Amino acid sequence: MHAAVGEERLRDEVNLAPLAWAQIECAVYSNYAEQPSVREPSNILADAGINNLIAFLEAFKAGRISQEDIGSKVPTGIALNLQGSWVSADFLAGRLYQTIFTDASDSVWKYGPGDGDRFGEYRPQELRPLVAENLYFTNNCHLLVP
Repeated sequence: MHAAVGEERLRDEVNLAPLAWAQIECAVYSNYAEQPSVREPSNILADAGINNLIAFLEAFKAGRISQEDIGSKVPTGIALNLQGSWVSADFLAGRLYQTIFTDASDSVWKYGPGDGDRFGEYRPQELRPLVAENLYFTNNCHLLVP
């Protein structure tokens, strides 16, 4: 019964936005990992993320996503890019992919706010795969592989 509820929720078009964001982030973490079992789903996650992002943007452009839902369910990084006019869902999805990719890459490559004086500095290269794998598992990325 729980699986049916989860599947129904994932089909809800507004939920495609946070799902896509998470899948693209997880694709980045997967890509930087060394473990084959973690690295393998990188392209699958990236493809699913971009496809879900395009589906969400097309639903938004068609007027099927309410402003209330945008304010409460859509990641800020996506919501801010919905204002104004844009050429196509594919084009905007590409720009959003780039933003998500950069943010996720920075999480792997750079020290974060919880790292004190090192905040913003680049991590040693040998630590990056370990950080990527940790982010992959702590964000439950294995659950997002279609």
